[in-house]
Amino acid sequence: MTQIKQGTIEWLEVKQTKISGSEIFSLVHHYCAKELQEMGFCLSKERPFRTIQELFMKVLFDVQLSDIDPMHSEFGNGMESYVAYRLQQELPKIEITQTKEFIINDKFHELAACSPDGYLRIMNDYDISDFDNTCSINSSWNTGMLELKTANYFANFEEGGSKLQYLFQVQFNMMITCLKWGCLAVILPKEKEFDDPFFKGKALIMARTQQDIDKYYDLKYFIYPQLPKFQNMIIKSLNYFQRDLDAYKAGDQKAYPRASEDMVGLQREKKLWGQLWPDHFGDIELEQDDELNALLNERMVAQEQSLFAEQAFKKITNEICQNIKARGYDKFCNIIGTENRLSFIKNGQMRFYKLKKGV
Repeated sequence: MTQIKQGTIEWLEVKQTKISGSEIFSLVHHYCAKELQEMGFCLSKERPFRTIQELFMKVLFDVQLSDIDPMHSEFGNGMESYVAYRLQQELPKIEITQTKEFIINDKFHELAACSPDGYLRIMNDYDISDFDNTCSINSSWNTGMLELKTANYFANFEEGGSKLQYLFQVQFNMMITCLKWGCLAVILPKEKEFDDPFFKGKALIMARTQQDIDKYYDLKYFIYPQLPKFQNMIIKSLNYFQRDLDAYKAGDQKAYPRASEDMVGLQREKKLWGQLWPDHFGDIELEQDDELNALLNERMVAQEQSLFAEQAFKKITNEICQNIKARGYDKFCNIIGTENRLSFIKNGQMRFYKLKKGV
């Protein structure tokens, strides 16, 4: 294993060629969808943070991936020490050490790298049950891997346990660091108002100045041993991703993944395409007298007029119904005006016709 300090120039260069712990679920979600569905997971609810195409562009073309949510990223990183503190309170007989190292393990896989948030060591006279109470972990298991997270108010860790995204990250990091067990620790706000960006900024300051904020956050933690089914999917996904990278480099355009079906992910992909191929996907600014500019303007006017007409149509139709009801007309009669005719079809829907001249 090779260790690189985060924030260095070497780290910035190397991480562009690797798949990290926060990215591994993107590969699993893409290449092992069938296996996950057979295990009962709903993939529409378990979406990865990155799309497979984003990772292709990162590794193939050295594209810098921006933070999906800068505020969430700043809050998550800034609260790591507090999450570790809360976990230490919950598990006083486990020694917690935080770290900022970037680990590469080419023996495991040439694409694999991770940034553990820390490590754990259990005291000799203590043991702890894993996430589903199937095994007991003690000091004989040696060092464990630690992952620290923050979640929003609506995250439900009661019914389904941890997110798949996080579970795979812990298993992936365990594989890279050659550790037998790991822990995921998550804090989430107790009330909806504590999820507000302004409050998050306030909480960051309070955490850094060691003020009491325990009353605002709950702690959830999950202890994981090695899970062979999940680790096998990780290995399969890495191998398939490497296969497609090699195929694309060799000229097989079909190896390039299709665009994301998620609109948010697709928008991120388009921004990356714009960086790589600005002539095809970048911003094109039109002049005032450009014919296409005039057409765009006309289209927006037509759209506004259409929306207004639709609202007027619904209003007038409703007034006709009220008028007919007030007069006591049977709903299946024909009403003939001076220029138009109203008829009712079998299900009670109205149909309007223009009268022919002379009739």
